[in-house]
Amino acid sequence: MSYMMELLKKIYPLRLAPVSDETDGLVPLLTAELPFSVHEYQSGLEHNGWTVPLKWKPLKAEIRKDGRLIYDGMKHPLGVIGYGTSFQGVVPLNELKKHLSYHPELPDSLVYHCDYYYKKWLRD
Repeated sequence: MSYMMELLKKIYPLRLAPVSDETDGLVPLLTAELPFSVHEYQSGLEHNGWTVPLKWKPLKAEIRKDGRLIYDGMKHPLGVIGYGTSFQGVVPLNELKKHLSYHPELPDSLVYHCDYYYKKWLRD
C-alpha cells in the first residue's frame, strides 16, 4: 500500500473541527509532509472578520427509542454535526427530524455539514 494511503488511514478517522484536539493532532501529520507555517489564534479572538470558535469535543451522541440505541454518532467522524448544540430529552419523531441532517433518499449516508463551524447563529 502506498505511503499516501497510510497517511489517509491516519487522517480519515479524525473528528476534525477548526478548534479540536484531533485537529491539533492532524497538524504534525501534515507539516511532516508539506512545507507550511501554522498560525494559531485563541478561541474568541476576532481575526480578519472571523471569530475563532471554542474548542469542540463531543463526548456522546446517541438516539434511543424505548431505551434501545438506534444511532451512535460517535462511531464515525461525521456522525455528529460539528458545533451542534447539546440536547437531552424525549421528543416525537417528527420534531426530531427537524433537527437532523440527512438525505431522505440516502438513509445510510452521512452528511458533511460545516455551517455551524463558522455561523454560530445557525446552531440548532
